[in-house]
Amino acid sequence: MKPVARLFLMTTLASALLAGCSSLALHSGQASLLDTDWELVSLSEHAGVTGAGGKSPSLRLDAASQRAAGFAGCNRYNAGYELAGNSIRFNAPVATRMACMDGAAIEQSFLASLPLVTSYVVAGRTLTLKVADSTVAVFRAR
Repeated sequence: MKPVARLFLMTTLASALLAGCSSLALHSGQASLLDTDWELVSLSEHAGVTGAGGKSPSLRLDAASQRAAGFAGCNRYNAGYELAGNSIRFNAPVATRMACMDGAAIEQSFLASLPLVTSYVVAGRTLTLKVADSTVAVFRAR
C-alpha cells in the first residue's frame, strides 16, 4: 500500500473511532459539569423556581475562562469559580442592573447562595450544589 493511501486510511479510521467515542458519551446520559447549560429546578427547598418572563435561572461553567455565567432571575450574571475534585468555590457574582417586576427575589436568593457553595454532584443530567451536606440548588441539563 502506498504511504499516502496508508495515511488516508489511518486518518479515516482514527476519525471514525473518535466520532464513535463522542457519540457514546452523548448517549450515556451523563452530563458534563463544564460547558453544559444548566437550568435551575429548585433553590433550597423551593421547587419550580422561575424569574422574569417565566424563565428559570441558569448556570454555565465555562472551562476555558473558569467563569460561571447565566440568567439569575432578572439579570445576567457571571462569577469566577475554582474546582478541586468534587469541591467548587464561586467568587462573588456580578450582575447587570435591570429592574424587574418579577424575579428580583429569586435572583437575590440565587446570587447570595453561589459564594456559599462548597461542593457539587453530577448524577445523570442533574447537578446538585451543596453547602456541607445541605443541598442549596438543583439544576437539570438542557
